[in-house]
Amino acid sequence: MNEFKNILVAITHTHYNNDEIDKAIKLAKANNAKLTIVAIDEPISRLAELAMETKLKRLFTHQLDEVVNEFRNKVNQAGVSNCDTRILWGKAYTEIIRLVQKENFDLVIKLADPFINFSRKKLTGDDLNLLRKCPVPVWLLVDTGTHTGDVKKILVAIDSDFDNDERVKLNKRLLSYADSLFTMEQAEELHIIQVWGLYGEERLRGPFINMPEEEIDEMLEKTRSENERAMNNLINAEGMDKPGVIPHLIKGSASEEIQRLAQKEDVDMIVMGTVGRTGLAGFVIGNTAENVLNEASCSVLAVKPEGFAAPTIK
Repeated sequence: MNEFKNILVAITHTHYNNDEIDKAIKLAKANNAKLTIVAIDEPISRLAELAMETKLKRLFTHQLDEVVNEFRNKVNQAGVSNCDTRILWGKAYTEIIRLVQKENFDLVIKLADPFINFSRKKLTGDDLNLLRKCPVPVWLLVDTGTHTGDVKKILVAIDSDFDNDERVKLNKRLLSYADSLFTMEQAEELHIIQVWGLYGEERLRGPFINMPEEEIDEMLEKTRSENERAMNNLINAEGMDKPGVIPHLIKGSASEEIQRLAQKEDVDMIVMGTVGRTGLAGFVIGNTAENVLNEASCSVLAVKPEGFAAPTIK
């Protein structure tokens, strides 16, 4: 992950542990990167009457100072000298995005907020907003009790649209990140999934067109073969044909098959692109990524295409 030289570690008053600091330290030492640790708390004015605001802010600031100093000491003891710490007041995801836009951070590491509904292991709305709108990769660590900070199995999802230069570039970035994580974490398995389909298959089978089955089968086999060739060429070109790397070429719905494979292999982390229309404000994440990330019960590294720019937060 040599691309990451300026790393932002975001913690909140409600949820933090050593996972995000441990990951950040590994990256910083490997790449001689700068670390910035920011503790973010909700504005006091939302929590108390005006008469109590000053006292509460002083007490809560002291609490955050203790946490930040503990993390700074751990970073220093690990031998990372370039480290900055801050305390901010505001909505976590907006403060994070504002910092990224102003100070050119190239990676955000954050522990996911606690699940509100424990019967459904889903990310909270604030974390999803961060994944949707942050212009740089976001490594969101999820600790469900089953998936702790250890990363032993990684799943990276690549796009099957090999005629789109933007998505081909994104595929290469995703494989590069996944490969770096595979090495850094000394993971056991790296699963690469590409989901394919025959455009308009249902319409071809429908009563209006009613194409003969043998012709549809021929088109399906040709499409599968082309996807397999493109996937293998990409894997070989990126140096990913090696022990521990397991490719999966699966026909179906992308979001469903990615989720199904993640559950089947019990992966600890999903690496995927949040493909949207770059340059169009508000359209920041594709349907596949939205569906997968909304159901994720493991850590995720979400990556935007090159050139993505979220609306500036002032």
